[in-house]
Amino acid sequence: MGNFLQKSPASAYDKTLTIQLKQRTLRELMECMTVLQEDYADCQCLTYDQFEDIFCPIFDDPEQFFKVLQNEQSLEGTVDVYETLAAIAIFSGEKFERKAAFVFKLFDFDQNGTLEKSEMVLTLQSAVRGLCKFVGINPPSLKTLADLADTIFAVIDHD
Repeated sequence: MGNFLQKSPASAYDKTLTIQLKQRTLRELMECMTVLQEDYADCQCLTYDQFEDIFCPIFDDPEQFFKVLQNEQSLEGTVDVYETLAAIAIFSGEKFERKAAFVFKLFDFDQNGTLEKSEMVLTLQSAVRGLCKFVGINPPSLKTLADLADTIFAVIDHD
């Protein structure tokens, strides 16, 4: 995975967006998640209007962030909820341990305190793809990320 992340951006990216994300806190993100859970609990993808409703408290201009996360970089279509949440959390200004715990909890769907292999695959797919979109790198294929999850589990099981 390290080799993949050393690639040059496929296109120019707006560093001011990542700077804005670094100024966000997980507390602010949790407030957005409250709106998400109360008003859009069944949504796995968000339209721009939904995205704006949820994230306008933490973004001066939610449109920019939506376009970066939307595959065609348009206000039409949708963005993935988990890519969005994971990317915001990882880029936030929090300490690594807090970010990792947040992302872990976000994808521990059965809330058993562990990540099953399927949860790990979804974690990698969502987090890496969201991060890549913000820095202009073409994201790896879903298969590549699933294979990475297999490798991680093999290393963990080796112990």
